[in-house]
Amino acid sequence: MRSLDQVAPRTPIPGGTSGFSINAPGSYYLTGNITVTTGNGISVNVDNVSIDLNGFTISSTASPATGFGVALVGGRSHVAVSNGHIRGTTTFSGSFTTGGFTSGVDYSGAPPKNVRVEALSVSGTASYGVDLGTDRSTVITNTTARTCQFIGLRAGAVSDSAALEAGSTAISATTASNVLGTLTGAGTAVAVTDPTIASVSTQITSLQSSVTGSTDPRTRIPGGSNNFVISSSGSYVLTGNLTVADSDGIQINADNVTLDLNGYTITCTGGSSPGSGVLINGSRENVTVRNGNIVGGTTFSAGTYTTAGFFNGIFASSGARNVRIENVSVFGVQRGLQIALTDDSGIIENCHVNLSATSGLTAAIVHRSIARVCANNAITGKSVTGCVGESNGGYGISAENVSDSLGISSSSSSSFAGIFASTATNCTGTGTNAAAGLFSIVATNCRGTSVSGFGVNASQAATNCFGSSTSGTGVSTQIANQCNGISTSGTGLVATIGVACRGSGATPLSITNRYNMP
Repeated sequence: MRSLDQVAPRTPIPGGTSGFSINAPGSYYLTGNITVTTGNGISVNVDNVSIDLNGFTISSTASPATGFGVALVGGRSHVAVSNGHIRGTTTFSGSFTTGGFTSGVDYSGAPPKNVRVEALSVSGTASYGVDLGTDRSTVITNTTARTCQFIGLRAGAVSDSAALEAGSTAISATTASNVLGTLTGAGTAVAVTDPTIASVSTQITSLQSSVTGSTDPRTRIPGGSNNFVISSSGSYVLTGNLTVADSDGIQINADNVTLDLNGYTITCTGGSSPGSGVLINGSRENVTVRNGNIVGGTTFSAGTYTTAGFFNGIFASSGARNVRIENVSVFGVQRGLQIALTDDSGIIENCHVNLSATSGLTAAIVHRSIARVCANNAITGKSVTGCVGESNGGYGISAENVSDSLGISSSSSSSFAGIFASTATNCTGTGTNAAAGLFSIVATNCRGTSVSGFGVNASQAATNCFGSSTSGTGVSTQIANQCNGISTSGTGLVATIGVACRGSGATPLSITNRYNMP
């Protein structure tokens, strides 16, 4: 099986105990946790860089605090950092005790421009959580920062994010929407300098260090080792890591519930458990789970899954309605995140599943999410947008409508494909064995590759598509418009009607009716 970095042109960043410097533009991804004792975790010294932390953690044990988790060195621009965790050792108990990183993501030199931080959790920093300066082209979204001595999150625009236990300002932005800020004492929870540019929808609370308890109106779920049951409607927040031996970490038995995992992790240490990290039990309605991590004990080695820990990351029982899961990462389970397809309003967004012994992500709507190392379908839905799905034995992505996505299947069966859809737009599908690259009824601006199956197989029409296969057919469709098919030993392009198409291979073209072509 080819890995994702072999299919998509990305450069791996190794885990370990040494910092990493990026000195060339490109797309990078973390392959393991990084723990440093001093300095930066990752230093970005050039523009035009994308970093996917891939669900891993960058941490520092420095004392005193020094360095940044991700450092933007010298006026950087066009940089994106996403999908992971940055942790220092700074704590708060009446006063701050600093250690680890000075900031999670920060800059030195000139302020950055056109920088985006997304789906990141930062905790325990001696200065800032994420600081992108004040240029309006800098964006922080779907990100949490917790226990930062000065400012939690600062950028031109901050949305769908939270900064908790900040020392002076929780969130500082030109514009902000759907944000939550809390303080340890006096200061400004959310500071917006130009609220006229975009609507501001904020929840602001202050944690006064001189007052016992918290003014946060949400119900607190303690960390520890005890399973927790939510039996009443309301807003809940996890306040520490939760580690259980079996059963469900948190069970939701009420409608109208919002559960904020608050950047913490729910872990199962037992053998193969029938439980879930979070179980949405029965025909629940209006439930949202966000901002955290779920870890089981399932592993994958030499083509074999060994199951342990949670069966499900998050599971919504059949009959649940209006369920939303966002900014959650899951590792090492038997099934990742599942909302029954009968819930037409079910949404999974900005989530990441890495290693599932069955399926990865299932919901009617899946946006901007990743599922990798899945035994069966990596992503299943009705509408899938901006996603990556990688399956060992099923479809990379299977949905009615798929757009702007990458699907990979290494199945040895020709019944499967990287992407399987009714309509596919701006997609890439890859079959690394017998699986096809892309199966659809209609394909537009798509690319598909396969070893022995179809590169692109669009039963009705393909427009501006490219398909390649080593021994199978590059592109197969009824109506091919401006398509290119390549096959080493098979047929490049097969169609009933072909308009301005090209083909190469043992048999370059097999087209009944040709237009604007030889």
